[in-house]
Amino acid sequence: MSWLILVDQERDFSNADTPHKVMTTRDYLSRPQLFSGAKPKIVNLARSYAYQGTGYYCSLLAEARGHRIMPAVESMAELSRKTLYEHALPELESALRKCLEKLNRPIEAVFKFLVCFGQCEDQALTPFARLLFDWFRVPVLRVNVAWNGRREIERITPVSITMLEDAERDFFKRALDEHTKGTWKRPKARDVAKYTLAVLIDPTEKDSPSNQSSLKHFSRLAEKFSIDVEPIQKSDLDRVADFDAPWIRATTRRWLLGIGYAGPLGSA
Repeated sequence: MSWLILVDQERDFSNADTPHKVMTTRDYLSRPQLFSGAKPKIVNLARSYAYQGTGYYCSLLAEARGHRIMPAVESMAELSRKTLYEHALPELESALRKCLEKLNRPIEAVFKFLVCFGQCEDQALTPFARLLFDWFRVPVLRVNVAWNGRREIERITPVSITMLEDAERDFFKRALDEHTKGTWKRPKARDVAKYTLAVLIDPTEKDSPSNQSSLKHFSRLAEKFSIDVEPIQKSDLDRVADFDAPWIRATTRRWLLGIGYAGPLGSA
């Protein structure tokens, strides 16, 4: 037994849908004798990954049995609330914006798309889809994106295959087939930044206190101390409270005039 697909009900995804063995979550939990000496690679397609639900316990038990399973309990927990995965958003949103810049079609103010095993039907979004799958090894994820002055990920949600439309289900089958042809890969280990620093810059300023090269060098040094550095501009001032500390690298006079300060400026 190489790959094993877990489903809550046989009708969710049958053996006719895949060349791999399909088993119900109930059987996986209650029949450990089926796996004596076996180390299957498991795709958990339970309808829900909620805490203490059947899907959750399947992944928890698989880890205890030494089986390789996706998603892991850690990914289930992280994706249950946005506050638990927001540490991944700066890297994910940066990759997403690069992909969207290459699209040759208009983008809606609010849109969503499906990612299956790190694959996306829109090939332009493939680099982002791969990065997302590297962060969270979840079979099916739906990404909601909104325009709030810049493209931002509103929500990343695991999706049950029972909720997929026909075209989406066909895409899922192709993605599963492609994924199971490869070897099992562990997600990359990532050091999560402990602190965040907002660096206020003005890209239009000719004699800026810090140029782009020095800021990049500073960011690399900050990473060694678990500090995530994000450049922000005057239009982002309402986000300053989201960071642990701000650092002004623009002429103070220009910033004060920009926010409507009418008091004495001194020689700043």
